Amino acid sequence: MKNPSLIQFVLACLFFVVVVGFYVLLFGQVKKLSTESRTLAASIEEKSSVNSGTSASRVGLSELAESEAAIKSRFVATAGVVPFLESLESLASSLGASASVVSVSDPDATGRIEIALSITGSFESVLKTVGAIEYGPYGSATQNLALDVSDEGKWRAALVFAVVTPQTP
Repeated sequence: MKNPSLIQFVLACLFFVVVVGFYVLLFGQVKKLSTESRTLAASIEEKSSVNSGTSASRVGLSELAESEAAIKSRFVATAGVVPFLESLESLASSLGASASVVSVSDPDATGRIEIALSITGSFESVLKTVGAIEYGPYGSATQNLALDVSDEGKWRAALVFAVVTPQTP
């Protein structure tokens, strides 16, 4: 071992073996961590898709609840008929007419209540009241409307219309 170049060569080879061994060791660790990260990413993706499905379901349910509330607002509940009729009378009064309930039917099998009203006032106030009832915020259908005028010039409308009530299965 007298030759310094041989010693340098052996040391260089030994250093090369150590560096290659260290590289192989680190490469193995990186490969192992890469596999774990892919597994975790797949797990996160799976849970995210489940979570997004749940979120979409929640959004769908909230939209459905809003739609259901909007539809229910168009109905006149059977228990709320008296307040509804009182609101019609006050509506007519606010428009300068007077309204009185002539008859109210029981809800039929299709979920409709027929209401007959007598509306008295000026021609304009009677027609405004009839229009407000027809285009009110509830499901209604006018079935009959008769107009006549008295000797004093007052107009009278006999209005028969049906409103929708909620059906229970």
